[in-house]
Amino acid sequence: MSFNSLSDAQKERLSLQQDSIINSSSTKVYVSAGPGSGKTHTISEKIRLDIDGSFDYQGVIACSFTKEAARELENRVERLTSTKTSIIKTLDSFVLTEVINPFLNRYLYLKDEDKHKQILKLEISFPKGNERIKEVNNLTRLYDGEKSWKDIPTVKNYVMNWYSKFKKGKYEISFPSYIIASDYLSRLDILTDYFESRFTSIYIDEAQDLNAFQHLFLRTLVEKCKLNIVMIGDGNQSIYAFRGAKPQIFRGLPDLGYDVYNIDISVRCHDSILALAYLLFDNKRKIQVSENRIYIGGFLTSDFLRTLKENYMILVESKAKAKELYYDYVSKGLDITYSESINYDSEALIVYKDEYMEFIEESILFYYNSDNEDFEMIYSHDDYIDFIENSGFNTKKIKNSLYKEKNENVIEFLSRLSKILDFEFSGKLLEELRKELSNPIIYSHYYRKKKVNRIMTFHSSKGLESENVITVFQYNQYNIGYEYLRKCFVGFTRAKNNLYINFVDQAIGSKNEKYIKQLYQNVLASVQK
Repeated sequence: MSFNSLSDAQKERLSLQQDSIINSSSTKVYVSAGPGSGKTHTISEKIRLDIDGSFDYQGVIACSFTKEAARELENRVERLTSTKTSIIKTLDSFVLTEVINPFLNRYLYLKDEDKHKQILKLEISFPKGNERIKEVNNLTRLYDGEKSWKDIPTVKNYVMNWYSKFKKGKYEISFPSYIIASDYLSRLDILTDYFESRFTSIYIDEAQDLNAFQHLFLRTLVEKCKLNIVMIGDGNQSIYAFRGAKPQIFRGLPDLGYDVYNIDISVRCHDSILALAYLLFDNKRKIQVSENRIYIGGFLTSDFLRTLKENYMILVESKAKAKELYYDYVSKGLDITYSESINYDSEALIVYKDEYMEFIEESILFYYNSDNEDFEMIYSHDDYIDFIENSGFNTKKIKNSLYKEKNENVIEFLSRLSKILDFEFSGKLLEELRKELSNPIIYSHYYRKKKVNRIMTFHSSKGLESENVITVFQYNQYNIGYEYLRKCFVGFTRAKNNLYINFVDQAIGSKNEKYIKQLYQNVLASVQK
């Protein structure tokens, strides 16, 4: 599918929907944008209009959930107008670098008066280990925004422990940072005055994935700093409830005074695929499709995959199934990719996980993609310099050292940069990284390719698309709840032209197989004769 394949009526409807959002003068904008609806184009154009209509010293704040999405949005906006006075980054990064860090000692002094000792630099860390991550996710889920987080004893205890470490200069990237950032805004007039004078609006992409603590922070920011706000997302694509996402809060924004806008035309998915996706939530929905592009069963053989003339994406429910299929296909000579990131929980790497993991990750990405053959996949020197600067490193030291030396491999590149920045990685660390990156599965995670056949989990496919999508359901879903249906919705709507659905292992004969097959029959019955 593409814009040109739409009917004239669809093109006109899409343009009217996008233009109404771009030109809206509302101070609170709620946008429900379906899959492939051109939301990045729409939000970029609205940001351009916002920036160009402001004073020279003013800009906007725009946040997404991943660095890749934030980088793409920034690149899109930069093609339209200057972003020098604007902030475009992940929400976690915005809270840390623009709120918490700059006003750290002023906040702690006001809160703890003369007891506070000045902190020169925060020690930033991530929750360590699977059990700790599960604990944080579980606590994040407990808070729904309807009552105070202080009324939930386990959440309150966690926040108090987090804050006691924060006062000593230790900052764990976790939900309490949004509580503290909200308190900053309530206590520091200098902070709210700064944001009010410097920025006109804040834009949140993928807003359906916000948790209740993030909603609390954004509500406080908008009220205290008198900012306009644009929340854009799709409740049907919220698949991170296990991490605390609250799509119901996003859907409830119209009741809080947000003006509602919708984009319901897709330039990605064939109409039969889109019809099946929406039937997941409303099996009585009236549909009519031009032809069928959905196929059930028997599409996992290497012989079938070789018949596909365009690229394909295989979506599975577990990493174990992904690896199983990957090794099988590679052994049969198929050109296919499966990727995983470096595991930092090994003995050699875990000591560097908190302070240097992000530096290592970004530096590897930069090394492999600074001269990527695909122009759209290039990681530019300017983007890497911005990362170094935002991470608190001295950019002057490294600016002229980014070009690879002759025959320099990625490990030598990392080692050289670490020395220039006054920290030196151990030989043990470098050797472990060398082993990790020698694995094709790990290497594939860092070298960017646009058109490639991939195997990945449903959750990893968010934001991607492919001409052909092959879904593999392996579990018996005893309870077909909204989280499962949203996962199916995301998976199905990655497909542009053809969708192939397979049931294997425990899913054969399951309740979910019967439900999806019945919806498929509804699509077949709706094909125009």
